[in-house]
Amino acid sequence: MASSYSCGGRGTVTMDEERKQATWQLTAEDLQGASSGRYVHVEADASSFFGSANMQLTHLLLYPRGGCGGPDGQATVQCRLIGDQAAFVWVRLGSTNQVPLLAHPGRWTDPAHLPQPSLSSTWTVTVRVFSNAEFHLEFQHQMQELTVARDQELAAARAARRETAQLRALMDTAADVADGTAQRLAAAAGKIQASFRKSVFRRRVKAALGAMARQQRHVKLTAAASCVQALWRARQLRRERRRQEDVRWASATHYDAILAFDSLSEFLSTREVCFLKNVESKLDVVQQGNFRIVAVVGLFDKGKTWLLNKLFGVNLPSGKLHTTKGLSFLWVEDRRMLIIDSAGVQSPVSYRAQAVDAIWDARNTETLVLEMISRIAHHMIFVVSDTTWFEQQKVAELHQKYVQRRQHRELIVVHNLSTTSQVEVARALFERQVTRCYDGVPSHLGDLIFTADAGEGTPPVHHIGLCQEYSAAGDRFNGKNREYLLQSLEHGSILGSHLALAETFSAELSKLMPKFASIEAGVPEVAANTTGAATQAISVKFCTRAEATEGVILTELAMTTTQLKIMTRSYFGTGECLTLQK
Repeated sequence: MASSYSCGGRGTVTMDEERKQATWQLTAEDLQGASSGRYVHVEADASSFFGSANMQLTHLLLYPRGGCGGPDGQATVQCRLIGDQAAFVWVRLGSTNQVPLLAHPGRWTDPAHLPQPSLSSTWTVTVRVFSNAEFHLEFQHQMQELTVARDQELAAARAARRETAQLRALMDTAADVADGTAQRLAAAAGKIQASFRKSVFRRRVKAALGAMARQQRHVKLTAAASCVQALWRARQLRRERRRQEDVRWASATHYDAILAFDSLSEFLSTREVCFLKNVESKLDVVQQGNFRIVAVVGLFDKGKTWLLNKLFGVNLPSGKLHTTKGLSFLWVEDRRMLIIDSAGVQSPVSYRAQAVDAIWDARNTETLVLEMISRIAHHMIFVVSDTTWFEQQKVAELHQKYVQRRQHRELIVVHNLSTTSQVEVARALFERQVTRCYDGVPSHLGDLIFTADAGEGTPPVHHIGLCQEYSAAGDRFNGKNREYLLQSLEHGSILGSHLALAETFSAELSKLMPKFASIEAGVPEVAANTTGAATQAISVKFCTRAEATEGVILTELAMTTTQLKIMTRSYFGTGECLTLQK
């Protein structure tokens, strides 16, 4: 169906949507003032010339006096299509032969140089658009037309030859030998002409097919080169980011303070534990200040220090050969945060210890430390790698402590997927370890963020995943998820407290020590008291030493005694007691 449009530009465009043909007519007035290198154009305004989803003709350009490197005496035509695939275009100016062009989506075709009509006449530019399949059909149709034209020419030549033979037969009735010779020469000339036309036609077809093949190879090579360039640029960008981070982490970061609490039995034997402070640190463990306390806990060698390095941009020692001793403190002044890094649950112990059973001592020490920091920390970050039921139990115990104390404090579980580099693998692991195991809703901020529903009136448990740095998954999730974690720590419901670090630790240790150790009941001063009075006879205080960077936490006994007993199973159950000599 044909329709006419007055689009932006000069002239009138008539479109035949069934044949995918646009006819652009320009009068002498439209061509008035045209000079070499100047063009007239027409473009679609509200809709494209063709409504096909795969290819749409949108612009036509005409250089009446030549342009784009064309020779003198010829006009130049260009067109532009949009769509999702390449197409072939036949261009004709007036009654001239059609010129085939290859059109790429969103790009101008190569210029078609055609014989130039008179500028005082009406010009007609005909453009037909074909897909790859349609172009082959049209090419076959053109071949058929050329074959028919050739056959017609041959038929006309044969008819002419017959008429010539008849005339010569009438005129040369007397010269039979000459007439036979003329007929043989005419037949030979006809064969030579037919053979010549066939060879020319074959050469033209072969040249056209060769041009199409070369163009297709060029398109494929261009696409492959673009993909290789994109991959190379992405790899170079990741290498540069890694190099910059290596330069930034060239100097190691030191903790601001360390509480050398490695063994409960050693603490009760020596009656003191050192509180060491970095001489260059701005952290004051004695004076009161307003800040948040963030504790990072988890099983041994699960990536707690690695998380701190990535979260706060520091370079604390981490890895298989580095183990965090006791409780290490990192002061983040610009965020007013005090970070507590622990050695981790189930750390290896030495069987060469002679004072007490090493395994029970390590278990009691870990339980005491975890209980103490859960009381003073405003935020708890539990780091896991491949989530197991034991880690789920530890997370549930921490959350239950907050529920029993009626403390609305946030518990954040960070899933360390540092060996995962693929996006889909990271999503599958997070779904298997978190989404399928807990009730709750994923975050609207994206994947690998999940908030578990712990029940009405109880604090929620947030799950966040971090993947391998400088990988596809790391680039997709890590930056967004780290920013979400920092915002949860800074803008949570808990605004921090005004406290002194040494005083707070001493107070909490004083509350917890009676649950982990007791004075021997056989001591006369204690035997006369009740059980409750005996358990309150142990307390802890902080004392500064002469050095400005060192302090000590001491145990105090309310009455003179020579023996202390450690409950090997803590207050989670009753069991044997180990006796410590003074």
